Amino acid sequence: MKAYITQFLNEMNFEKNDSEHILNAYDVIKNNKNANNILQNAISEYNKKMDIDWAPVLSGAEEMSRATGVHLYTVYLIIIICLSKKLVDYYVENGISHEIWHDTMLDFRYKTKECKLIKGVIGIFVPNWYGKFFTLNLFTLGRLQFRINTLRYDYNKNGVDLKIGDPVVDIHIPRTETPLTHEECIDSYNRAKDFFASKFIDKPMPFVCSSWLLFEENRKLLKENSNILKFMNDFDIIQNKYCELGDYSELWRLYDMDYTGSLDDFPEDTSFRRAYKNYLKSGGRFGSAYGIFIK
Repeated sequence: MKAYITQFLNEMNFEKNDSEHILNAYDVIKNNKNANNILQNAISEYNKKMDIDWAPVLSGAEEMSRATGVHLYTVYLIIIICLSKKLVDYYVENGISHEIWHDTMLDFRYKTKECKLIKGVIGIFVPNWYGKFFTLNLFTLGRLQFRINTLRYDYNKNGVDLKIGDPVVDIHIPRTETPLTHEECIDSYNRAKDFFASKFIDKPMPFVCSSWLLFEENRKLLKENSNILKFMNDFDIIQNKYCELGDYSELWRLYDMDYTGSLDDFPEDTSFRRAYKNYLKSGGRFGSAYGIFIK
């Protein structure tokens, strides 16, 4: 397995120091009988069937961390890299290209960088998110990620009448090293329309997104040529949700750091961050929105 992990880290272009840290942590786990047994059991179970229960995998990671002293976030990352080896076979069995597997797995590198930036740890701090990757429920198609989900709200516009529970293509915006250009978004929408075409034969294909990027208050704070604003404009916003006053727990998404107890500690290195900081200091609230468009 170490050879595979090394190959994976190289293929996904992990930073050298991060790769060394991950491989060293794997050795610690491998040399601890209890931790290694838990890891091998998770691998064995996933090799038997794709649709495994993710909760025992996560609880096993906690036990591995306690047994070895390897940080829990690093353990999460090692487990998902190990499971990605079998995921290659599941992609092949379902007729999905290696290119899509590769692009989807790049998310591990992005999330590792995010974890190091925000938490100061080489690893993954949102492990629940990855259950979708390993059950073939989420794919990277170009710049964006997509999965089949169900509609949260009724929608009726331009002759399209959709009800709660109808199938939709759900969009997720991964954090990458590239800007969210509108051209790349359009390319991704088109790829997703082709990829999911068999699920919407003779039906409109609704795309939905639930994200802080769609939050209506952003319109007051973004510049006219903003990539985020262009992305927002693709959607009909059908629900706008504010966080509770004083709830800053999700602001790491914008500021690349957890809330310290003072808004003054948030950086002001971009116009959007400066504007948002002033908005919050004036009593504004963070939030998210749910949007839809028909492709």
